Amino acid sequence: MKYLMIIYHWAYILSLLCCHSYGLVSQPRSCLLFFTGGSNLFQSSIYSEFIDTIESKHIDVYSVPFQRQITQQKIDDLRVKYDSINVIGHSSGCTTLFNYCNKLNNINNVFLLDPVNTDLSFKKKYNGLQYHSITFIYAMKSYKITFDPFGLPFIPVFKMTVDDLNIDFNNIDSVQPTIYTLEMKNFGHSDILDQPFANIMHASRISVGNKDRNMSTKSEYLNYISKHIEKTINCPTYLLQN
Repeated sequence: MKYLMIIYHWAYILSLLCCHSYGLVSQPRSCLLFFTGGSNLFQSSIYSEFIDTIESKHIDVYSVPFQRQITQQKIDDLRVKYDSINVIGHSSGCTTLFNYCNKLNNINNVFLLDPVNTDLSFKKKYNGLQYHSITFIYAMKSYKITFDPFGLPFIPVFKMTVDDLNIDFNNIDSVQPTIYTLEMKNFGHSDILDQPFANIMHASRISVGNKDRNMSTKSEYLNYISKHIEKTINCPTYLLQN
């Protein structure tokens, strides 16, 4: 009887530990504010596969409504719920991201998917000093002529790079964000969209993507990017190790 009580005792403790651990994992402590393409005009519903993949990593994703300014109060309200607040943009939505977040504090990491600079003067510099890190994620078929199948570059000009940021990397006295570049060699600008939309863009040759249009290849692509986002958010030294 004594041994049976000991077994019950430890079984109860283990059950509490398991439940406690599961509860921690199921409650995301990080979030991502999403700026879509078309300068944030497009509905986030066309990115649902990508968003679902990110949220499977226990990161909440919030779509920023078109022409809805983000205030510091909104960020402060999110900070009560989340340990880490991050932002992501696609295409020209990256310019909108920088314009909206220019004077906001407490945003940790920035992720730029095929960023497009919509400043036609090519003179504007975007503020990047307040972030912990900025990742440029380039789908490389967006920037070159492809022949298998044939397609013209979707972004022949206006590609946003680190040179468009007002960061003086020679100033050793200032705190600099970590800059990271991720190049996805065999993918195109629209492969981040849900498969039906990505396939239309690919078939029409408006935006040529990966030759393999199987969903398994698409899922690997989305998961690879999502893992990078997850590790960047959850491990402060991840970018320094890669």
